[in-house]
Amino acid sequence: MAASATEVEAVSRRIRVAFQRMKALGDRLHAPDGVGTGMRAVMESLAEGAPQTVPAIARVKRVSRQHIQVLVNALVRARLVRIDANPADRRSPLVRLSRRGETVFRRMRRREAPVFAALARDLAEQDLRACLTALDALNAALERKLEGGSDGSDP
Repeated sequence: MAASATEVEAVSRRIRVAFQRMKALGDRLHAPDGVGTGMRAVMESLAEGAPQTVPAIARVKRVSRQHIQVLVNALVRARLVRIDANPADRRSPLVRLSRRGETVFRRMRRREAPVFAALARDLAEQDLRACLTALDALNAALERKLEGGSDGSDP
């Protein structure tokens, strides 16, 4: 049986509330490093893979190139990322974590670990697994809507 639109809306609201709380917690945790949630997200993208261009990061995160550029500029000022020439495209340089950025990101992950462990103790394993399954399904459905150019409504 399919979920109702009201249930999907309720999930959407709860995700936004959880996101805002996670953002506030992350901002508080990482204030000593001067790294906000958006900056952390860019650093995580760079830590998980090869150097990337600003447009590539923006595409994956489904945000504007300008938004990512503002975050990258802040990370450059903080000496947490560096900009390298891109042999494939002179107009779109590659962004990578600097050595300082790698060190700061590792420290941030260590700072987050006990918080995630404490949250894990507060949640039932089966509830967390069900949440992951539901969020994976929701994200896949949303991605299909975005890839198909649909606003999600029926024709």
